Amino acid sequence: ILILKPNDIPRLTSLSGNIDVDKIAPHVFTAQVNDIKRVLGADLYDKILTDYDADNLTGVYKIIYEDYVLMALAYYSSSYFIGMGAYQIVNNGIVKITIEGGTAIDLKENQLLAEKYKQMAVNFENQLITYLGTLDIPEYTNENKVVFKRIIPWY
Repeated sequence: ILILKPNDIPRLTSLSGNIDVDKIAPHVFTAQVNDIKRVLGADLYDKILTDYDADNLTGVYKIIYEDYVLMALAYYSSSYFIGMGAYQIVNNGIVKITIEGGTAIDLKENQLLAEKYKQMAVNFENQLITYLGTLDIPEYTNENKVVFKRIIPWY
């Protein structure tokens, strides 16, 4: 179950709405499992996933999802997609996808853009951590709590 709708990423980021959903879905899954689940902890992650799937997010869980998880997930997914989306793994190797009517950016520009999206995702993650720290909900206990993640950009 992906907790991001296909139009969320172009709606919340500067990524184009022309991106094939099948191409970005694996990156959404990776961000959801590696980043969002890490911050929420397994119990709160499972609660939000179950309620989202049942279209039953309410109260504080809806706030967590709509105000924090959605933004962090959109930006982490975008960061992963930008870093790997120009490549396709096929039976006979790895190929770089080219574009018509434009010029592909070089690897350094690509990495810089992916890192910018990751920095934004970390900012949303830190806002989520701060908000979770104000709550007293059974799915988020001291064992789940994480500390701020700091990314220092090196240019």
